[in-house]
Amino acid sequence: MKRRVKSDEAEAAVGSAAGLSFAGDRLWGESAFAEALTGWIAALRQDYGTEVPILFLTGMMNNGCRAELLSVLSACGGEEAGLWELRTVESNRFGANGHPDLTAHTDVAAEVAAWLARMNILGGEA
Repeated sequence: MKRRVKSDEAEAAVGSAAGLSFAGDRLWGESAFAEALTGWIAALRQDYGTEVPILFLTGMMNNGCRAELLSVLSACGGEEAGLWELRTVESNRFGANGHPDLTAHTDVAAEVAAWLARMNILGGEA
């Protein structure tokens, strides 16, 4: 699950760890989640390079394995290595099967856009 976002001045890898988090919490166990996440970060780095920031969104649904996520990010160099967590507001607006509805996704997209601008990751103005 990767998508390349480009601008004239910067490039950012955007990915979702939601599936990994759920699977890690419910199916694999914490150490397997940490191992899978470390491998996924390495794969993103191989595809996009070490200078590209990677942003992990948490807080919208279950927060399974969040502690392990933060531990892996730290072990991989954390913010100094371009690994970021944005803890979004937990949604109480649900659509199908307990997943956030369109409004919740729109709200989180606005949070991400504001964060990207604040961090000047895509070369925009804050």
